[in-house]
Amino acid sequence: MNNIIEKYVYDVVRRLPEKMRSEVTKELRSNIEEMLSDKPNTNEIIDVLQSLGHPRILASKYRGKDRYLIGPEYYEDYLAVLKVILIVFVSVSVVFGAISSILNLDATTVFRIIAEVLGEAFENAISALFTGFALVTIVFAIKDKFNNNEKALEFDVLTLPELPDIKVKEISVVCTTISLIVNVIFGFLFIYLIYTNNLNVIWFIGNGSVNSLAIFTESVINPLIPLLIVSVIANVSLDAFKLVKRRWNLSVIGVHTFVKILTATIAIIVLRKSGLINAELITQFSSIFDSTYSIVEANLARGLTVLAIIIGITTVLDIVKTWSIPAKAYINKANKYSNSDEV
Repeated sequence: MNNIIEKYVYDVVRRLPEKMRSEVTKELRSNIEEMLSDKPNTNEIIDVLQSLGHPRILASKYRGKDRYLIGPEYYEDYLAVLKVILIVFVSVSVVFGAISSILNLDATTVFRIIAEVLGEAFENAISALFTGFALVTIVFAIKDKFNNNEKALEFDVLTLPELPDIKVKEISVVCTTISLIVNVIFGFLFIYLIYTNNLNVIWFIGNGSVNSLAIFTESVINPLIPLLIVSVIANVSLDAFKLVKRRWNLSVIGVHTFVKILTATIAIIVLRKSGLINAELITQFSSIFDSTYSIVEANLARGLTVLAIIIGITTVLDIVKTWSIPAKAYINKANKYSNSDEV
């Protein structure tokens, strides 16, 4: 089938709900073939597609129901733009709001610090949602009012969008956005708590009072803070890069691999650092568990070693899984050409 027909069909079905696309694709292709002669030339195909009308209008007919917030001709485009804008607005507002909140904290305890940062991030997210929704809706309402006429909906078959590469896997925008927000909030919050020596273990003692001690030895962990900052920035940059590219390709996979190796290496360096755990905390644990200092210290060291091994294994598995994406694409491509040769 001519590539122009494929592009027209794609431009129609991409505006439809996922569950309708397969059936409409088959039906539309069949209708177009019936309208063509046995050996149509390019001009005949263009004439037939032009007679079917703008893909936006045809898609609204297949949907079979009216939508009144935004006209049916623009509704699917409205939803697509709205999703992107809301993700961008929420991400930017939460990221900058969290950073601003961390730099201007009033709270002094761990729980209040976390609550203050999360509260500020949630407030910014809600505000961004309403702002993004209002702006996109107003713009499309104006567009629908002034452009909803036959002349505005005329189209040229030769300007149809290119077909997407089905061999390339899309990156989940929602999951990547959540990862970006989590990395910013908890990454920089973790570093802030370390820097201010507020990352503590808290426990209740017999008379109902609360005791707490820092987890890490200040003189050991503080020189490692620049490495932790590099790790957070690398992960945030990777998420931002994925949101820009939207699809897994060799450049995205390469950057992903580099960042994962870098962050895993930094994590292992930190976990394997001698004297990392606060000596006073080890003494308290020895008392609580009725054990000796050396035994508790050895058990904590083994636990950190196991954690470092787990990080290494999961990083390797993640990289292998990521590199399987282009491998599957090349296999599918080879099978496609192989099947074509057999036919």
